Amino acid sequence: VVAVVASASASAVAPAWQQRLEPLPLRPQWRWGKNLDREAISKAAAAVPSSCWNQAAGWNYEECCLGLSRKQCWQNETLRESFWLDCCTGKAAVEGVYGFGDDGDPERVRPPRTLASPQLSDEVRRCIVEGEGNDELDTEIWKPADAQLFGLHWLEFRTKKEENFCRNTLTTAIKCVAALPSTSVVLDLLWGGGCAATAAYEGLLSRPGRRGAEIFGFEEAPAMILEAAGRSASLGQPLFVTTARTRRDFRHFRKLLLSSTPLRINTTLGGSTKLHSKPGLSYIKPVVIHARLETAGSLARYKENLLDILCRHRPSIDILNMDGPPGFFMMQEWTIVETWCPPKWVFLNNRNLAEHPNSWMFNYLQQHPQMWRLELMGTYMVGTTPWFPHLEVMRARSWAAFRRLT
Repeated sequence: VVAVVASASASAVAPAWQQRLEPLPLRPQWRWGKNLDREAISKAAAAVPSSCWNQAAGWNYEECCLGLSRKQCWQNETLRESFWLDCCTGKAAVEGVYGFGDDGDPERVRPPRTLASPQLSDEVRRCIVEGEGNDELDTEIWKPADAQLFGLHWLEFRTKKEENFCRNTLTTAIKCVAALPSTSVVLDLLWGGGCAATAAYEGLLSRPGRRGAEIFGFEEAPAMILEAAGRSASLGQPLFVTTARTRRDFRHFRKLLLSSTPLRINTTLGGSTKLHSKPGLSYIKPVVIHARLETAGSLARYKENLLDILCRHRPSIDILNMDGPPGFFMMQEWTIVETWCPPKWVFLNNRNLAEHPNSWMFNYLQQHPQMWRLELMGTYMVGTTPWFPHLEVMRARSWAAFRRLT
C-alpha cells in the first residue's frame, strides 16, 4: 500500500503515476469493538491458556488484551508484564509446540537417524547398525521419497538413545569409517573439544593389526585443548601437542612430519599449564597443532601456513572432518586440501546452521558427482532438554559424508 503525501507547494504537480494512486484515508473508518474480525479474535484467544481468565470477574481476551475497556486484569503492576506475556502473546503456544511443558509436539523434531546409500560398503553399514543400539533400532526401510530428492535410494536407521556432541549418529559414522583397514590418516580440521577425533581414534583402534595411524587437527584455544586432553586421557591415550606460531616453529613442524621417531610434546598452555605424557605409548598418535588456522594474510593473499605444510607432507588423507564457527567459511582451506591432500572421505557437521561453512560445502560436493558421492546423511539432537523456543530449531543438527570416487 502506497500513501501519497501532498506537496507543500500548491504549484507542484504530481507525476502521472502518482495521480493514478488512491491516497490512504488519514483516519481509519472503523472503531475498536465495532468492526473487529471475530474469527481472528477467537483464533488468537484459543492459543491462550484458560488459566489466564477469571470468568467470574468477566475477564477475556478482548477485554484484557485488546484494551476494549479500562479493566485491569492483573493483580498488581509487578505482575503486569508476566500476565501480558502469558495471556496476550503466543508465548505459551510456541513453548508448547517446541517441547516445553506437557503439551509439546513430539513430531516437531525428527528423531536422530542415519541415511545410508546402497553403495555404502557392508563393513561400514554393519558397524553403523550395531553402533546405533541394536534392540532400539527400527527395521531397515527403503525411502523412495529421499530417492526423488537425491537421486538415490536410502536405508534408514533410527535410534532413541540420548545423544550429545560426542555420542551421536555423526560420531558413530566417523568411528565406523575410521575402522576400515585402509584408514591411517585423519584430519579433524578444527579440533574443538576432540569429540570427532575421539570417535576416529576408537575406530582406528578397532582395525585389524596394530598398523600406525595419525589424527591431526588445529586448535587455538588452550581451554579446548585441555578438554580434549582429558577426553583422550580417559581412553589411555596421550594427546600430542605442538605449538607452531613462528617460522622456526614451522620448520620444526616439517621435521616432525618427516621424522620416524615419536612426536614430543613441547608446549605451554594458558601461561603455566603443561601437558605431560610419555611419547610412544600408542601406535595411534592424535596430534593437535596449537595455532590459529590462517591461510591468508593481508588483502586475502596466500601466505605460508600450517595446513599447506601438513597437506604436502601427508598427501594421502583418509578422513577429513570439517566443522567450524559461523562466519569462518573455509574456502581457501578447502582449496588447499583439495589440491594437496584430497581426502577419501569428507564429513560435514552442522550443515544446517546459518552462516556455517558446511552449508556451501555440501552443495559444492554435490555439484561434482563425477568426483564425490553422497554416502551418508544424518541428524542428531544436542541433549534431551529443549532449548529456548527460537533456539530449539538449532538443537537438531544435520551432517553428511561424501566419498571420493577418483
